[in-house]
Formats: sequence, C-alpha cells, structure tokens
Amino acid sequence: MVIPAKLPPLTVMQKIILILIISLLAPLSFSAESKSNGDLKIQMSAEQFRKAGLDKLTPEELAYLSDWISGKVEVEKEKVVAEIIPEGDDRFGADEQILRNVEKVSPEQKRIQSRILGNFKGWKANTVFRLENGQVWKHIQDDKFVVNLQDPVVTLQKGFLGTYFLKVKGYGSRAKVKRIE
Repeated sequence: MVIPAKLPPLTVMQKIILILIISLLAPLSFSAESKSNGDLKIQMSAEQFRKAGLDKLTPEELAYLSDWISGKVEVEKEKVVAEIIPEGDDRFGADEQILRNVEKVSPEQKRIQSRILGNFKGWKANTVFRLENGQVWKHIQDDKFVVNLQDPVVTLQKGFLGTYFLKVKGYGSRAKVKRIE
C-alpha cells in the first residue's frame, strides 16, 4: 500500500458529504464540549439534577463525571464517523457508499404534507406557493392548473435527480417546483 504524502483535493461530492457528516455530528460535539467545559447542572434541570442524585456529589466528583461523559460522547462520535467514512484506499471512489451511509444515519424525507393558506386558484408559470409550514416553493414549468380552493392540503414529493413536485389533495395534476425559501 502506497501512502501519499498529501491527500488529493476533495471533490464537490466529498465536500457535500463532509458537510452532512459535520452537521450530523455537531450536536454531539457541542454537547460534549458544553459538558466538559461546564458541569451537568447546565445540561439538566434542577429537578433532573436532584432526582439523579448529582446534588450529593462534591464539585470534584461532578467534574470527573462530566469529563467521563464527554469522553464517552467523543468515542461514540468517532465510531459513527468510522462507520460512515471508509479510510485509506477504501475511501477512493466511495462517494456513493458514503452518501448511502449518511442516509442510514439521517434519512432524508421523501415527502411532506402541508397546506397552501388562503384562496388557491391553481398555478401557471412562476406561481409561488407559500405553505403553512413556512416553506416557499415556485412552479418552474409552463403548464397550468385551474381550481378554486380554500386552504388546500398539498403534498410535496421528491423525484429523481433533485426534482420536487407539488400535488393538491384530491387532484391528479402536479407541479414541478423548486424551493425558494
């Protein structure tokens, strides 16, 4: 096995994967950091702290316990990273495998349901859909759909290659959309 002196630059896909992994593990890092830099009193309510019997510990015992928990979190985080990202030669060409591994840890939602608030008259090119959940989507094709509904339930579904479709409950038409907010 040849070990390169310098690793090759990351591809765009590898950068995206790295960002996903960091975002998945950031809460663990923050949790571990706050536990080791502070004490468990910060992480728990006064009632939880008391019920766990931690109020009976000396400050030194409490600091030791906090450090121990921090170490356990760090070990678990390293295990998760090792399961997601192959090392050495196994990493070469493994972009899709890494994406599948990330999907296992944090599955992406394939569809959501919400409402379009107010009077909905359908869509045409560039129609903007403001959903009850706060998301804003835009119709990106030239087709038309005419209807007159109040607060209709809609489903947004992920298609292939990053496309999304909006469908109004009870109707067969669907609009190809892109999220803008």
